[in-house]
Amino acid sequence: MNDRTRLVGLKVKRAKHHIVDLEGRIDTFFTAEPNPYPIIKEHDSETGDLVYKLGKCSPIPEDFPLIIGDVLQNLRTALDHLVWQLILSNGGTPNTRSGFPIAKTIKEYEVESPRKVAGMAREAIKMIDELNPYCGGNEDLFGLHLLNNADKHRILLVVGAAHIATSVKLPLSLTPKEFRIGLPAPIDRSYPLKDGTELYRIFKEDISNFPEDPQFRLQIAFGDAEIMNGEPLLPPLHQLADSVDRIILSFDKLLM
Repeated sequence: MNDRTRLVGLKVKRAKHHIVDLEGRIDTFFTAEPNPYPIIKEHDSETGDLVYKLGKCSPIPEDFPLIIGDVLQNLRTALDHLVWQLILSNGGTPNTRSGFPIAKTIKEYEVESPRKVAGMAREAIKMIDELNPYCGGNEDLFGLHLLNNADKHRILLVVGAAHIATSVKLPLSLTPKEFRIGLPAPIDRSYPLKDGTELYRIFKEDISNFPEDPQFRLQIAFGDAEIMNGEPLLPPLHQLADSVDRIILSFDKLLM
């Protein structure tokens, strides 16, 4: 890895540092006492079903959206720095229009890209073109583009808690017939979670087949964005950081 590549990669390194920090903060938030999302179970007075509900929905810490915004900004800026260094490496002079082109459509990309990458070597331009940085071409890059724009325009990305998955342990002694009868009625993934949100319902006639309570997996998720609404935020942040890192490293031989 040469010095220019290392310099461009500093922003990605910083983004990854923020993601690790966020992971720790999220873990601390969910394991805090009292439980920020206590689950209560009660019998439906009308049907007799056993219902699992969220008793309380604590607000997300105010610094979470700020950290996410820093991650996105560092990753997007790293790509712009890449173009800047590629132009310098080719003996060109970057200007205010220089930057990594990401567009909504291939037609927009074809119009906007030439002025953003002017001064780069033909090989470098070809490599960026082959990344297909537009909607339908490269979902990682287009996703980063949308999320970063949402963060810039709205000041803070909206995030909240989401019900991601439910685990149910059934006794091994159940026959296939009993297993089918005993399947509980899951509630579709709920986002955003609110006080009293119903997470699971076991029908009255099936309660005896469920001696153990289901376990619920909750996670912090993106919200009110054009993409990833209600999706857990940590996996895509890791994916975006790794994707940008790979892109930068792929240009190492041209960053001389």
